[in-house]
Amino acid sequence: MGQQQMLLLVFGMFIVGMAVFYGIDLLENRTRRLHADLLMSYAVQVSSQATIWRSKGSPFLGGGGSYENLNIDGMDILALDEEWPPGVVKITYASRDSLVITAVSNHYEEVGVRVHVSGIHIKRTSTAFDGSIYFPQ
Repeated sequence: MGQQQMLLLVFGMFIVGMAVFYGIDLLENRTRRLHADLLMSYAVQVSSQATIWRSKGSPFLGGGGSYENLNIDGMDILALDEEWPPGVVKITYASRDSLVITAVSNHYEEVGVRVHVSGIHIKRTSTAFDGSIYFPQ
């Protein structure tokens, strides 16, 4: 092989290597985003179920206008699973008029979402990819 052919071969291998590296990185980022989207979807579903539960009177196994009883074992009260394929979802705060639902990915522990409910409306949602959303101890 001539010097030009060797140079083209090395250059071609370099290009292919960079394309593979970039492809793997792109796939990893999309997978993290997919986990966050799935967790957010389930957290919003939990907030919807909690809002319905809150609106029921206490004789009908509801909250009687308050989220307070969801503070301990809230997911069990709503008959929802904490473990969900991409991660774990928990009710981390509940008071009379507000609720916070936190979800963290099982595979990417730095991926987390949080849904803040005030009254019957979602007030704010947060998504983090840096580990800043976690379950309080």
